Amino acid sequence: MPSAFLSFLSLITGLVATLLLSPYARSYLGKSGIYGVDQQKEDRPKVVTSGGLAVLGGFLFSVTLMLGLTGLLDFYVVEPRLILAGLCSTLIISLIGFIDDIHIGQGEKIEVASAPGDDMIHREGLGKIVKMS
Repeated sequence: MPSAFLSFLSLITGLVATLLLSPYARSYLGKSGIYGVDQQKEDRPKVVTSGGLAVLGGFLFSVTLMLGLTGLLDFYVVEPRLILAGLCSTLIISLIGFIDDIHIGQGEKIEVASAPGDDMIHREGLGKIVKMS
């Protein structure tokens, strides 16, 4: 199998997995209370945050499929340890983003970013947040 076909197959399966996971992630995150309020609209609807989890799920499925097929066919497009290094980096970044969505709400981020004259802002549970100016 040529590498272009495996790459295309990985891309398509990642896209399909993300599209299938998105409604479930939206429903689950909404029920869990992980959402923000859209400040730009008059009725201020709730907007689910952490939707990147569905994208991460599609990405993981696609990478796992690619690694499995290349290992099964003994046809390595890219060295597996490089793919795993990129995968670990992606998981770490996703974890940081998810923790940020859970512990700091949108309104609190705005308050932190707009507190006049404070060099340090104290928030219970997080310690000191340094304001960049």
